[in-house]
Amino acid sequence: MDIDLGGPLDWTKGLISITKIIPTIREIKCPAWLKYPLFRGADRELTKCLLPSSDYLDMVVGKANKQALAEGKERGLSRYLSFAHEKIDTFYGELNPTFKRNPQEYLDDNMLLHGNSNILLLGGPIANDGTIRLGGYEKHNCLNQEGKMIEFPIFKPRNGIALGFFCGDDGYGYRDGKQELSWRYESGAERQGAIFSVKNVRAKNEIRFGVEEYKGKKFIKEEGLIITKIPHTNKDAKEKSIVIIGGAHGFSAEAFAGNLIINLAELSKLTIRKQYYQAFVHCTITHNHSSLLSYGTLDWSHPDTNAFELSRDEL
Repeated sequence: MDIDLGGPLDWTKGLISITKIIPTIREIKCPAWLKYPLFRGADRELTKCLLPSSDYLDMVVGKANKQALAEGKERGLSRYLSFAHEKIDTFYGELNPTFKRNPQEYLDDNMLLHGNSNILLLGGPIANDGTIRLGGYEKHNCLNQEGKMIEFPIFKPRNGIALGFFCGDDGYGYRDGKQELSWRYESGAERQGAIFSVKNVRAKNEIRFGVEEYKGKKFIKEEGLIITKIPHTNKDAKEKSIVIIGGAHGFSAEAFAGNLIINLAELSKLTIRKQYYQAFVHCTITHNHSSLLSYGTLDWSHPDTNAFELSRDEL
């Protein structure tokens, strides 16, 4: 007897090959992460592509708002990472309600050298200092537009890390002496920010993000999410991992957390049989000019969306 999987379960379309009911046992024949009665437990299986366990998790949420940092102003949690943290924390909290998580702002040496928990870093290199430390970046001192000296991340990996954000060569958004800027909406108002790109030092190429014009202004129309999974730096922390989730402009991290189950399913397919990896996911940005709203949508079928394995020996 076939099961009708229409309606609210449409997101499973294409994943289930054969369905049937055995008189004494309800069974759904499908990929490993869906092999549960009535789909219960699928979320626990899905998270294994990101973190091997939900039981032990330290989360570090970057508190450096990228625009504020670039302008040398007070640090603060961006809207994007605030939303992403809330959704991801809720997801892992439901998987293991007895484990209390206290998100931190900074990645400290004790977590890296002596910690025995998985570590999840939220935020790119401008938002999260831990991403700079583990993601292949170096801090570079430069003057901002107001003449203040700030620290700026330059992507210069010295290990197996291959993907990183190009935030500028000599300052926030600068490329060859010229600052590249575009508009987007935040909190119901226009904001101008730098245009980042993604560099792949392994393939020696660069993914640059385009803009679109509206009433004579250039609005950013795409960006990207980088998800990096590497082994824990404490060799005694067996089977524990460090994961970095950071977007070029924040929209992609927000989009990833906003549909976490669906996006984990896509990530699972993209990184299948890869223990450690870097994944790039293209993100399309839509601007509602009448509502002064900008939001991102991840495009898992885009030609630039890809993942490749990282060798533990190189990390």
